[in-house]
Amino acid sequence: MSYKAIIFDMDGTIIDTNNIWKKATCELIEARGITLDAELQEELLHRTQGLALIESCKIVKDMAGLDDSVEHLIKEKARRACNLYAQDIKFIIGFEEFHQNVMLHQLKNGIATNADDETLLISKQKLNLEKFFGKHIYNITHVNNLYKPH
Repeated sequence: MSYKAIIFDMDGTIIDTNNIWKKATCELIEARGITLDAELQEELLHRTQGLALIESCKIVKDMAGLDDSVEHLIKEKARRACNLYAQDIKFIIGFEEFHQNVMLHQLKNGIATNADDETLLISKQKLNLEKFFGKHIYNITHVNNLYKPH
């Protein structure tokens, strides 16, 4: 089989962000005086991993029994995640070597991500994503804010 291009996801695929979103979720809940036991934390993280922010916040609201609106939770979780991105973002181990191999095979490549503009900007700045993908970096804003899999 011959490939002409690779479209990478970003969060959790090329950038190690699972712990960032996990921490942002826990902080969001704990800021409301709710203590997360290990079992609830594991179930919550299992159900929200890889989901768009709106979907994960709906689950957090339901599972933690929060009174906040989903919109408020989205804004707060995004703010918490952005602070963590700025401190702690890094590539998944092996991505840079894999990308070098992609380039050796002269494959076109880009990013398609659910990330919002702010987390994408932080990622671009901290990790120099343009070095790897040029201008082929597309996020949820490019598709009228329709998150995957839409």
